[in-house]
Amino acid sequence: MDNNVFKNTYWRYLELFNGMQIIRDALDFVGQRKNHYFIPLSGQLRALFVLPHDQNNQLKKITDENKPVSFELAEELGVELNVYVRKQEYDEKENQYFSHLFDTTTYPTKDNIQKVSLKDWMELDVIVINGVKIKIWQVIKKMADKNGGAHYDRKLPLNDFELYNARNKANISVLFLVLAKIGEVLFNVGFKIIELGFNFHFILALGLKITSNLSEKKNIVTYGSSRLYYAPVSISIDEKKLLNLKLSAPDGRFYEFDIGPQKLMK
Repeated sequence: MDNNVFKNTYWRYLELFNGMQIIRDALDFVGQRKNHYFIPLSGQLRALFVLPHDQNNQLKKITDENKPVSFELAEELGVELNVYVRKQEYDEKENQYFSHLFDTTTYPTKDNIQKVSLKDWMELDVIVINGVKIKIWQVIKKMADKNGGAHYDRKLPLNDFELYNARNKANISVLFLVLAKIGEVLFNVGFKIIELGFNFHFILALGLKITSNLSEKKNIVTYGSSRLYYAPVSISIDEKKLLNLKLSAPDGRFYEFDIGPQKLMK
């Protein structure tokens, strides 16, 4: 007998919402050179955005059981997880990183005209160390799985050790530089998902005909979705025939406002 309970969309939304706040805080702190914040940054990026791979670094079949929360919510809410990059040619070098990927956007620009799915973007090579190419998802996972995000491994593969110690001409850690840039891109991707719950335009012309007294508050209209499992906006009328506006946040906080007596139809 399976005693597991599936989390509903509201729960998953909160997981993404809270994880995004950790990512934002970590990015702000690493911008202040508090490099220990790369540890929670890598852990949240891995948990929210990295798809499962096998031991040969090949993408596994994506199922409901192994799908990261960002991909799951995007699918349920109808958000297309695409990004835009510019085309860039590089000379073949033993050691380099592909900085044009740092400027990836969630919308097309004058330079970023090439549309790429997030899944394919995560599979792009972003660093080369001693001729070994490292993909975007691998940068996240190497930090998260081996260097503090989830574990501190006693031993490291030689290529990982060299990655951790690689520095550019400005003497900046290549791993930290790339991880911060990746984090900014993925934060914007995550924001594209969570803003759907609040970014809307709603216009309603409403007339009410009430022929009897109300004994309790009655709901008039709710803005929401069965997939969200919560209503950001609702309007109700109470026993005094006053309209009430309720704004709800996904973490359970809410605000209520009386918006005056409604106009009865004659």
